[in-house]
Amino acid sequence: DLDTLGLPLVCVLQKCACWPLLLEPLMERGPLFMQLLRRGMEEQNEVMLLGTCEALMHLFTFIDPDRFTAMRPHFSDVVATLFALISYAASHGGGATMHATGNLGSSSNSRRRNDLRLILHLTVKNLASLCFHQEVLQILVAKKYLDRPMLEVFLHIPHQEVLAEFFTFMNQCSANQELFAQFASDEIVSMLIKHVHTSDRADILLQIARLLFQFVVVHRSLQVLKGEDGVEAVFAIAKKGSPVAQEVCIQAIYHLADDEVIKRIIIRKGILEFLCRLAQTGAASVQPHASW
Repeated sequence: DLDTLGLPLVCVLQKCACWPLLLEPLMERGPLFMQLLRRGMEEQNEVMLLGTCEALMHLFTFIDPDRFTAMRPHFSDVVATLFALISYAASHGGGATMHATGNLGSSSNSRRRNDLRLILHLTVKNLASLCFHQEVLQILVAKKYLDRPMLEVFLHIPHQEVLAEFFTFMNQCSANQELFAQFASDEIVSMLIKHVHTSDRADILLQIARLLFQFVVVHRSLQVLKGEDGVEAVFAIAKKGSPVAQEVCIQAIYHLADDEVIKRIIIRKGILEFLCRLAQTGAASVQPHASW
């Protein structure tokens, strides 16, 4: 009876989900987690929602993909419920607008907004973990979960930790050609570029670098990649990103430099001089790429 046992059950699941011996039995009870999430949304019980999301995170993150067998028949319900939870959290104050009702300065509203932000973060993390499975990617395509309005909701979220997980999610989804084609528009890429200039988080910069590299290689027709904005975004990540992000950006520059107009932009923006410095004083893993 979830009316009386729902919250205590969530507390038990939080503790048990990371126990190796209980992983398979819990996987067999996938529908139970979805029932708890739906009940939490109905009751607007963020404690129940947050606890269930944390249990799912342990379940999805620390398990061999081959052990998902018992969960596979429920993938469609899992994905649908997680996207419903994203809409719930974003509309109740965890997303970009954060128009909470009542006194926004009160400690209770502040705690609630923080819980909703964590729910959003964990939900996207759980989706990213599930995207290792082709069945999940096919569900995302068939049900059009990542249409333009949903992408824009995420790309306008101000929370850096949520964005980091979402960009990881986008990279996981890019393994599917149809999903990647949905991302490949000048408007979406322009939104990604804006985050390059407003974030210094290494994980965000790395995930955007990987996305931009894929766009450069696969969708060279995008106008934003042919102008200064695209080149400047790649250059900005190369300057402030981690060594791994720098390697990805240098590879993107290889491909961009095929175009004569972009070559002139690269020279004018001082990218060649920067690459020369990287070749001499950059991280050991970056120097060969920069010198090439």
